[in-house]
Amino acid sequence: MIKDILNTIASLVEENIVVFASERGKQLLQKIKADLASFKPINFYALDAEKQIKDALKLIESYCIEMNRILDELNHQSSVSLANEKLINKIKNILTNLKNKQNKINLLREKIPEGMLDVKRALYIAKNSFLSESEPEEKELRLKFKCIKKFMSNLNKEYLDLIKKGGLLNTVLLDTTNLYWNQLHEYSTLLNQCRTTLQKSHRLTEEGQLALRCFNNAIQKMPSKKHIINALKILNKSNNKTEVIEKIGFVSPHGREACMQLTCWGKKFFYIPRSEEMYHFDYDPKEDLNDTGGNCFGESMMFIHFLSKGAIRWLCPEAGLINFQLDQTRNLKLKKTALGEGETVVSDNSIHDSLQWEDMKPVLLDNPYFKPGSLCGVIFSMNDYTKAQREFTAGHIIVVAKLDTNLNPYKYIVYEKDFGAFGLTDDESLEYLISEQILPLYSGMNYSKIKLVKYGEASTETYDLLNEIKPQTSIPQKESIASDSINTYFDNAFFKLYKETNKENAINQVNETDVFGFCRN
Repeated sequence: MIKDILNTIASLVEENIVVFASERGKQLLQKIKADLASFKPINFYALDAEKQIKDALKLIESYCIEMNRILDELNHQSSVSLANEKLINKIKNILTNLKNKQNKINLLREKIPEGMLDVKRALYIAKNSFLSESEPEEKELRLKFKCIKKFMSNLNKEYLDLIKKGGLLNTVLLDTTNLYWNQLHEYSTLLNQCRTTLQKSHRLTEEGQLALRCFNNAIQKMPSKKHIINALKILNKSNNKTEVIEKIGFVSPHGREACMQLTCWGKKFFYIPRSEEMYHFDYDPKEDLNDTGGNCFGESMMFIHFLSKGAIRWLCPEAGLINFQLDQTRNLKLKKTALGEGETVVSDNSIHDSLQWEDMKPVLLDNPYFKPGSLCGVIFSMNDYTKAQREFTAGHIIVVAKLDTNLNPYKYIVYEKDFGAFGLTDDESLEYLISEQILPLYSGMNYSKIKLVKYGEASTETYDLLNEIKPQTSIPQKESIASDSINTYFDNAFFKLYKETNKENAINQVNETDVFGFCRN
């Protein structure tokens, strides 16, 4: 958005040559062009993320000062022409956009003043920096970091390999749940070992101290050792698949319910389970750093990005996801194209209070521009009436990809951050999933409009991946639909343990580090 604002200011100056004819006006245009040429979005994982945040605020402030100066000059003219009146309004709009962006970055600076503090940031730092001034310490730390990086790289592959096998739904969900908790236990052990090594190091560089703060923060946010061991006990003791999945399954109730219905109809599909409520490796999907109501944009962008490359990575998401979430003006390096729009009339006297499937259907099922191979985002938004009914304006995005059925068994891929991804084989399945599962999730949000936007194109690698994923087979009748308390975060006793042990984590954290995050001797 900063770049968009700079482009708007540049156009304003060029279109109003008379007003900006002075030497100062010419210098302003030169400054804008130089800033545009050197502009880069903030990388919240970079070693100098703190400096990048400060520089962005400094840049915005410089344009706020300049725009206010020009506005004052125009307002103090003895007579304001119609042309200048329009110019004044444009400058006011620019100032509003600058202030909004300034407020957002200030909010981020309060929450993450030195950028993200997580394991991926520590790995990023270690790529180009020394962690210790001691060669033996550096060597030991490098080995620890290498183990963690290898573990995280393999995690998504192992998860996807389980999905590719297909089979009975509860078998798939039990396998993925087993993988989740066992790997979380191993991951926790690796992180604590690495943190201990950092804490024992006596000659850490500034970069090493930052890496230690990253590990401290990451460990505090993840489920505690006690929490993980309790889940493993449930896995090992129970012989009832459904009971295990309902208590600690890495899946959402909506996703599992949709699977049940699709199998009852005899539909061929695949499901890649996900839980928005549970911790992901080095990433908490519930954390809303940008106060945007969620991180659907970042997650959807990364899903499209990797699907186009023949991969699915969300058990251990890439670092770029956070950058997309925090700077929602980032776009994939692909041509973005609007393919259609739909709207349900929502007003004071209307029948409906939110978007209806009947108004989405033409955009998704009867749209000549929505061609096979299109990897799209479906953007949900409000109209002026629904915006006025809420304290804040909300929006949302899901992924709907349309595929060539001559190249793979599936016609659609649907991704909703709440429950994961589905591979569907026909229009009826898509209609059911959106109208009966996805739209009810947004009840009360008052979305009234959608826009279908193409962000990417299915590749040979995309189809190779989808051809490897076998459909899930019918579910025995004895396997009942799970209740809403499908996983540990909705289980009161287990949730209580989670809160208690996370509190212990925080206390231990204070005991182990001082206020600056440095290791106590």
